[in-house]
Amino acid sequence: MSTGKRIGKLPPAAIVAIILSIICGISLYIRIALPYDQVFVDGAVLFRGTDPWFHMRLIENLVHHFPQLIHFDPYTAYPGGC
Repeated sequence: MSTGKRIGKLPPAAIVAIILSIICGISLYIRIALPYDQVFVDGAVLFRGTDPWFHMRLIENLVHHFPQLIHFDPYTAYPGGC
């Protein structure tokens, strides 16, 4: 009486989940581990471009003035941008 299933065979959903987990792990490694030495230099964070500075300003403002968010920032030069 064979039911057609072998012991140890994984269902297709499990195989897809394993493959996606491996891809996500590789992606995280590429995104986090490889550029680590270029971002953290001499005990400080080295921001690249203007976006990280802007987002850090938003976070710092929120930390100091919680729960008020910054709705208008004169340093953004709206509508032209930074």
